[in-house]
Amino acid sequence: NSRTQLKSYETELQETKSKTALREDNNAVHYKERAKLQAEMLTWERKLKEAMREKLALEQSFEDLTLDKEQIQESLESMEDKYEELKIDLESLQIEAEEMRFELEDARERSEKAEAKLAMEKIGTAATTATTATTATTATTA
Repeated sequence: NSRTQLKSYETELQETKSKTALREDNNAVHYKERAKLQAEMLTWERKLKEAMREKLALEQSFEDLTLDKEQIQESLESMEDKYEELKIDLESLQIEAEEMRFELEDARERSEKAEAKLAMEKIGTAATTATTATTATTATTA
């Protein structure tokens, strides 16, 4: 009886050792798998952090570009306003130049008329002088 019991204890001990060894093998596999998964998780966390940094950098670049675009649009609007002002100034100067051209033509015409009148007066004065001289000469000779 004690032999059977001893045999039974030995068998139970052997089964417990086998189960323990199997459990240790399973634990070793689980530890390896866990370490592998933790390493993979760390890799993904690093990639995620890098992606977040890139996203922040891109968002900052986008904000900078948006500000640059707004400044360029403001500059463009300012230049367009200045261009419109210059067009109005140019039109005003063209109108003034045209008015001065008309005034110059009027002044030339008046000058030409005055010169013609003066020439006519000179001719008239010379003719009167010649007539007077002829009359005086005729009167003196008579």
